[in-house]
This record gives sequence, structure tokens and C-alpha cells, in this order.
Amino acid sequence: MSQLMSRRAVAIVLSLSLGAWIGASSAAFGQTTRPAGDLLATWEVSPSPQKGQDWRASGNQNLAVHPRHDEFVWEVEADKGEVRKILFGARKDVSFGNDPTVADDLEDGALSKGFNPQGIYLGGVRGATKPFKVRVYGRESKKEGLRLDAQALVTSLSNSWNDKSGRAVRWEMADSFYRMYRPATSTTPEGGLLITAKLDHDITLAKDDHARVSLEYDAGGKLIRVTISDVEVGADKKPLDTRELAKNLAEIGPDGAKVAAGVTVVSETLSLFEQGVEKWGQSGGRAQFADVLKHAVNHIHNAVKK
Repeated sequence: MSQLMSRRAVAIVLSLSLGAWIGASSAAFGQTTRPAGDLLATWEVSPSPQKGQDWRASGNQNLAVHPRHDEFVWEVEADKGEVRKILFGARKDVSFGNDPTVADDLEDGALSKGFNPQGIYLGGVRGATKPFKVRVYGRESKKEGLRLDAQALVTSLSNSWNDKSGRAVRWEMADSFYRMYRPATSTTPEGGLLITAKLDHDITLAKDDHARVSLEYDAGGKLIRVTISDVEVGADKKPLDTRELAKNLAEIGPDGAKVAAGVTVVSETLSLFEQGVEKWGQSGGRAQFADVLKHAVNHIHNAVKK
């Protein structure tokens, strides 16, 4: 597909008045606060599998778990330039059969649910070039607050974080490929949740198209704003306008059944982009990128738990 045109950005902001949609919580992922809890174990970890192994990168440790510990917090000690790049998993050493994975796609600051603490080792390391340390802390999970269930999100798109060394998920849709990077989450000053994710239209032998989606929730779990911004396409023959639109939508029921209908408005606000694509004679993956952004908002929203 031709990439002769300059890249510009379209920022489209959609304010929504939506009802609360909060599900039961599972594990949260990617929190970046420093560990708070009781130190359970420390591992010395190699950047690659140990000799004669295809996954294992550490020795075994038995975690000194207290009955109140239903959540683990993981901490990585490594060179400053690598701390935020390292990903790894944890398995349980068993005498017979395959060792089960008890936690995967872990990184500095990640949370995981509690598991059988005996004979735990680490491996599947990505993003490290030197040996590093991992510490795990046990604590009682917080019962309040919104969380993004990253596992539920990636499962709705593919089987795993299968791209960019575990930092993104790539999937195929109508013979085109798209990518979503792990969303960043933060707490708003009002006690709500802000989720931001970058998406790509993955184009072979040319520069990708890009966009960013953000979802903001208030402290009560109500989705109050969806933002689609930084839309960059390689087919911008004519400047694209920046629009800010406010829409009042029907409330979402507890089962989230009306999510798709509400977010359709997001796709409608992208009509300028779609019209431009048609005018420029573009088709295929670029033509459906607006729909991919709409579906991405749905998938993220459906993975928000309390």
C-alpha cells in the first residue's frame, strides 16, 4: 500500500454519560507503585535459560506465605535501563509431569494472585542482557478500586501478549494485522481510573498507522470519557481536522450489554478519517482501522473490574 503522503494527527474526544459497569475482580496487572507487604523470597535470575534448560533461569525458592497473603507483588532489581523492559514468568517445580506456570508476563511492580508457594522458580526471561534479582512480597489484596484485568483483555484479542517481546498483542482481522500495546493505568486525582493504550495497523514494508485510545472512569466506576487521539496515517493527502464532540448516551446496564451501541458513536466521529480513506482510494486494513479502534475501546472497557 502506498505510503507517499505525510503523517498528521487527529484528536477526537468523546465525553460520555454512562452508567456504572463493574464486574467481579480477578488479578490486576501492571501497577507501578513500590512493593508494600512482607518479603517472601528473592531469586538470582539469569538473562537466558540455565545450561541444559529451555525455560528455567533461576533456582527454586519456597515462599514464606502467611494465610492472609492472597496477592503477590513482584519487584525487579536490575540496571536502570533494563528494569522496565524485563518480563518473566514463575513455575512450580514438581516431581512428575510438566511444571505448571503459576504466574506469567510479570514485570517490576506487577501483581499476581496467590498460589502454592513451594518450589517456585523463574524463567521465560525477555528484555534482560545481564543477571538480575527478583523479590516477591505477600500482602492482603485491596478490596476497593477499579482494576484493568490485563489477562481478560489479551484473551479477548488473542491467546497471549505475543508481540514486541511480550509488551503487545498482535492479531489478524480480515487479512490485516493490528497491534495493541499493554495499556498504562493510573489513578486520577478524584480516585478514578485512567487507561491509555497505543494501537498500530501493522503494515508490511511500510510505516504503520498509529492511534491512541484512553478511557477514564470516576471513583464510582462510571465511564465518563473516551478519547481517541494521535491518529497518524500514511495516507494524509489532505489535512485532517481536529474535532471535539460531546455526546450523551444511554446508560450501560450491569452486564455491559449496551457498550457496543454506545461506543458506535466513537466510530461515527471517525467518519472524517473514513471519508478521507475512501477519497484517497485506500482499502483493506487502513479502511477498517476506525472500526478496530472502536472494538479496542469495547475490549478494554469489558476488562475493567472492581
